[in-house]
Amino acid sequence: MQIESLDILSAGTGWRNLIVVKLTTDTGVVGYGEATIEYGDRALMAYLPEIFTAVKGRDPRDIDDVFAAMVYAGYWRSGFIARTAFSAIELACWDLKGRIEAKPVWQLLGGKRPQPLRAYANGWYRSDRDPERIAELAEKVVARGYLALKIDPFGAGDKTLSPEEMEISLAIIRNVRLAVGDNVELFIEGHGRFDLDFALVLAAAMEPYRPGFFEEPLIPELNDQLPQLVSSTRIPIALGERLSTPKLFEWVTAGCDNLVLQPDICHIGGINALTQVVHLAESRGWSVAPHNAGSPLATTHAVHLGIASPAIVVQETFDDFEEPWVRQGFAGHVQVNNGHYDVGSEPGFGVTVREEVLAAHPMTDEHLDLYAEGWEQRTMETGDTSSTNRSQ
Repeated sequence: MQIESLDILSAGTGWRNLIVVKLTTDTGVVGYGEATIEYGDRALMAYLPEIFTAVKGRDPRDIDDVFAAMVYAGYWRSGFIARTAFSAIELACWDLKGRIEAKPVWQLLGGKRPQPLRAYANGWYRSDRDPERIAELAEKVVARGYLALKIDPFGAGDKTLSPEEMEISLAIIRNVRLAVGDNVELFIEGHGRFDLDFALVLAAAMEPYRPGFFEEPLIPELNDQLPQLVSSTRIPIALGERLSTPKLFEWVTAGCDNLVLQPDICHIGGINALTQVVHLAESRGWSVAPHNAGSPLATTHAVHLGIASPAIVVQETFDDFEEPWVRQGFAGHVQVNNGHYDVGSEPGFGVTVREEVLAAHPMTDEHLDLYAEGWEQRTMETGDTSSTNRSQ
């Protein structure tokens, strides 16, 4: 049994391209892994065939061997593009292993934990920044059974907010909290926007609305100031989607008393690498809430690990708030039921990618600018970047 070929499947949604790796063995068994990266799509798609030369001919069931071959073949082995490629191939190998052994991946990982895995909704607030309108949308999320949701209410904020933008942002948070009630968890996304002083101001202002966590409040280059932020607020601080190796989690979180860790299974290196982050969190008594901005396939990848890992407290999903064809393109993906994930017992991840559906929606060279006015409606701007001249 050996890996014979790699195909790259892609599709363009309203706000990012989806990229999927398809591995086929010499016996015709097919496995899928997600490689959606949101930025750097063309570079990733060029890199995948190159790194595939290191794994072609290897046994997909020996996942450690396949991963090591990629790491040692890839000189730039810890960069985001490289690790996303590694992740996709590693995940496709788990899919192959499960299909070959006729077991779901969650069973290969040791079986389901006793408690169900909670879901939290993202991508539901595609509207003008009208606090009343966004509160109405939040009510609809809860009506679908979700017990947790996340929102970035800060518009195009960068380092700080004007008094007017601060007022609108807090009004959005306040109205959403009132709309969903006290029993629904509300997470606040910062998207790495703020300096330390303003992050502290925001955290203090948000405390009455009891956020479950404040995600990426600091500009990434200021993460050395995390210990000061963590020790100065009662709101849990979360981060990790931009960290591409388990070792980076150790370095970035050094000196912090408590954090919520957010590795992304499609960027950290796949299941085995994310498991290392879970072990780090467990050793410190922290929780894990993995990031996920991919397709229903990526959600399924994450859920198979999540239902086998008690330290994972909640799993992000956009799936119910995408264009309908996105869900149709991934037959057998996990579903959210009463705020928790349902996962089946089909071999591997149990997902069949409907290639004709993806092919009907070609990828684009556009991108979502999180610092442009109206970005929250998740409509991509053209790739000429004329809408902004920001630099960091």
